[in-house]
Amino acid sequence: MTAANSDDTESFHNWTANSRWLVVSSRRDDGLFTRPYFCHIAADGRVSKAFMLPQRNPRQFYRDRFLSFNVPEFIIAPTRFDGRHAAQIINDDYRKDFTTTITK
Repeated sequence: MTAANSDDTESFHNWTANSRWLVVSSRRDDGLFTRPYFCHIAADGRVSKAFMLPQRNPRQFYRDRFLSFNVPEFIIAPTRFDGRHAAQIINDDYRKDFTTTITK
């Protein structure tokens, strides 16, 4: 799988259910942040060169956002995320306010 590998740090490989696609967290782009790289495995076993998913503005998406993708996963169904519910949990009073516990 030489085409999928790089000399930089790589971690958490994940396969699709049909074993035709592989996603890898890799630092091959800048050596700092892990980003998802994908490669296709053909029926005859040939492995494509790993690539990042194309974006409308790659510089903004991959560099300016400073995100690391440490555990990429393939999914087979839509995910559901309720932003309001998440905000309620994050901002709930049960969470400890550490700013008041700092002593000078």
